[in-house]
Amino acid sequence: MSAAVPRQRLRDRFLFKLQKKENRSESSVLLSSQTPNDLSIPPLVGGISSNPRTAIASSSNAVPAVSQSTEAVDLQQPSNQDPVTACSDKLSQSATLKPVVVEPSLWALAYDDLQRSNPELITKFNHCLGINSTDVDKDNITCSSIDHVVRKAVEKLKEARKSKDQLDKTSATIRKHFEEAVKIIIASNNYISPAVSTNPYAAIAWTGISLLLPLLLSPTQENEAAIKGLDEITVLIVVYEWKEKLYVHNGDVVSDFRNQAIRLYTMILEYAATLLVHMSQNAPKRWVRDVFQAGDWSSRIASIQRLDASCRDVTNAIADVRTKAWRDEERRWQEKLLQQPRQHEEKRHIRMLYSNYEAGKNVNPERISGTCEWFLSHSSFLSWRLSQSSSLLWLSAGPGCGKSVLAKYLVDRKGEVLTVNTETPTMCYFFFKDGDVDRGDGTKAVCAFLHQIFMQQPHLYRHAQEDFENKSEKFLTDLDALWNIFLKATTNASGQEIICVLDALDECQEHSRTALTAKLVQLYSRRSSTNAAKPILKFLVTSRPEFSIVRDFKDLTRLRGEEESEHIKNEIDLVIKYKVGELGLKMDLSELDQSNLQGNLLSIPHRTYLWLYLVFDAIKEKLELSRHDIATIARTIPINVEKAYTAILDKSTDKEKARKLLHIVLAAKRPLSLQEANVAMVIEEGQESYKDLELWRPD
Repeated sequence: MSAAVPRQRLRDRFLFKLQKKENRSESSVLLSSQTPNDLSIPPLVGGISSNPRTAIASSSNAVPAVSQSTEAVDLQQPSNQDPVTACSDKLSQSATLKPVVVEPSLWALAYDDLQRSNPELITKFNHCLGINSTDVDKDNITCSSIDHVVRKAVEKLKEARKSKDQLDKTSATIRKHFEEAVKIIIASNNYISPAVSTNPYAAIAWTGISLLLPLLLSPTQENEAAIKGLDEITVLIVVYEWKEKLYVHNGDVVSDFRNQAIRLYTMILEYAATLLVHMSQNAPKRWVRDVFQAGDWSSRIASIQRLDASCRDVTNAIADVRTKAWRDEERRWQEKLLQQPRQHEEKRHIRMLYSNYEAGKNVNPERISGTCEWFLSHSSFLSWRLSQSSSLLWLSAGPGCGKSVLAKYLVDRKGEVLTVNTETPTMCYFFFKDGDVDRGDGTKAVCAFLHQIFMQQPHLYRHAQEDFENKSEKFLTDLDALWNIFLKATTNASGQEIICVLDALDECQEHSRTALTAKLVQLYSRRSSTNAAKPILKFLVTSRPEFSIVRDFKDLTRLRGEEESEHIKNEIDLVIKYKVGELGLKMDLSELDQSNLQGNLLSIPHRTYLWLYLVFDAIKEKLELSRHDIATIARTIPINVEKAYTAILDKSTDKEKARKLLHIVLAAKRPLSLQEANVAMVIEEGQESYKDLELWRPD
């Protein structure tokens, strides 16, 4: 039976325990009622200690905050208690306001743990990094000793990236992982330098990876495994940078994540250190040979992945509770904003911009725990997130790949995973829907953006006031007028960052979509020369890879979800297991019936979210589920699937070509590549050579 149902029970028990603790003490800090502002880190006095064994106590005038335990961390004995129960049981222990106690960074604790368990490795690692032994005492690495090393390592990495000859000689696998890792490191460069002054141990990890990547370009099987591991580690370091802010710096309630994160950082440092010493020409040959014999890079990465999965179990449980609390808080926040003193005309004008965009978002299913991870750890997303300039990221993927569920999840998290800045961004969103009058027009999307901006920053209404007063209400259907207001408002907004999520652009009416797409392309072409402007304005756009959008967005950053089919399939499997467990409770299915249904659903090739939700909708219409139903339902195409794909084909501007392509796909004995389908589409009777074919070539 699926583990999804027990997870739901854990979350329910977590909420119940939180409520009990709130009733016991007025001073308890209830996690599920925290607003995004509550989650921000209070200012600390004295900065962060780089000494892994000691913490800096705040001065007497420090800002009061929840104290954090400085007890020694047992890195070898993970808790047997489930993460949700452990989190809730520790909630009230840190409720009393005390002077701030600043703990050493998790990277410092990880470095210290590795130094105690393997001092020889750390000594050789520091030597390979170029850190002098005189700069290292038993407790501390000085900032000055590593600052130069960091800069030099990043410069070497940039040089290696420019070396086309060296990259051309290596294998495609190594080149791919090298480029992905370098992209993240270059994007993270703004954060590496500050990290040296506050946390040199985190900078050590970056430096080790930066030095290693150019050394692994030789096309060997060992190097392929090693560089694949470095690519994954690079992603983990960036992802855990924001996970630390969310799940560590908010009291002991999340110390289970803290302990596991320290263990994960220790393993990352050990991997980088072992690999760098192994690759170093200065390492003693006997020691290198011993390391090589034990250096199964794939198995080391597998251990890191298992620990990462364990950390995600903890963070997913906490995030599920917070998301529900934030949604409740959002409703209270909007009600409060509506009660703010405004002129009658101003209130009326702002209401005219409203189009029930929340319903367009909330009609999409909730994200199942463990899904959307492929996107959050993708190098293109991480680079966009780290960027301190205005930019657009376009996520393209076929129908039924979970784009709208992902977009809803990102919006519901209040933008916490979309920004690296400590200040909560101004969030705007709109979800297009083909056939819906209120959700199919680009002007409705811009109106929704303006409504959300004016609700969050009321002073920006002044940029729309003249249009409301001097024009008829028809200007609300004028994309040019609305877009100009949007640009003026976002240019003069408060705060560091404005993030707009635009889902299902392909479902916007064609004439309106063309105009809106042109506005976005023009905006980011113009901003490329003034990308230092504040506030930062970022767009995350999702759509199917329709030809017109591919053509218009060709110069913008694209994350190709269609190339992540294996990751998406694995996440669909998680949803199947969760849904079967949920259905088993509702329909009182036996363990055997649930197992058979799950197996039948998992056996279907090329499964998509669209197919899956339509299948479960069909199941829910049945009063009971027989053994025959269980055996056949997975292989029966739901009626609504035909309608959904017919609607997609009806959008084609050349129905004859669409019909021909569909016939070719259906007649093929196996899935065709794009090149094969291209040939099949254009070949005509009498053509005798490849040169005679007029192949379609994308721009």
